[in-house]
Amino acid sequence: MSGIFRRDTDRDWETLGANQPYWGVYTHPDFVGQQSLDSEKRATFFESGESFIPWLRASLEQRLGAPAEIGAALDFGCGVGRLLIPMAKRATRAVGVDSSAGMRERCAAHLAEAGLSNASVVASLDEVKGAFDWVNSYIVLQHIEPKRGYGFIERLSALTARGGSLTLHVTTGRDAHLRGPSWLKAPQQAIAHLLHHLLAKPGLIMMYDYDLARVIALLTRDGFGPMYLEPLNHGGHHSVIIHTRKIG
Repeated sequence: MSGIFRRDTDRDWETLGANQPYWGVYTHPDFVGQQSLDSEKRATFFESGESFIPWLRASLEQRLGAPAEIGAALDFGCGVGRLLIPMAKRATRAVGVDSSAGMRERCAAHLAEAGLSNASVVASLDEVKGAFDWVNSYIVLQHIEPKRGYGFIERLSALTARGGSLTLHVTTGRDAHLRGPSWLKAPQQAIAHLLHHLLAKPGLIMMYDYDLARVIALLTRDGFGPMYLEPLNHGGHHSVIIHTRKIG
């Protein structure tokens, strides 16, 4: 019965990947409804990744002593390659994972255009083999129901090599105006809110919060050592990027 009350987020991302893949990755007004970008918008889109990845690497290297050289890198929820491309430029081998066929198609095209023959993109973590020196997931898990998401975190943890690095972004809470109606105080409004999310047309971007203590406990159990948490606030949605390394 519980499945009846769940949104099919995979279908949502298939729709976004087909109709507006760039906005699905980077929710800026310039990218709404765009299946392709002009040169100016494209430069803006990909530059956001080219600046973000060096910031992540600097944190891992300066705060946690990660080596500058990267062997294999994995980006979970790679979309059209905004972060995978700069990751691949720094790694010997890079793999992107995305459930949306439309996203994967565009990602593969962008990798080819960038001349990155060391990178590939697959549909599922089940297709990923080996251990990775750097595993990353940013602005992805927040769109996956936590019941599934914790399983993905466990898999990403297992794919991180001993001595390897993990950068993991999870949303942990939201301001009051972003919370749904209370089932105890306003049951009718709560039902209406639930039905809206269940019955909306494919392409809705869902937001889910994770239990940070549970995530940290999972990573600690799997052998990750010191962690640096970077708090973020996106319009009242509160999250952290966990920067950590698995003890060798």
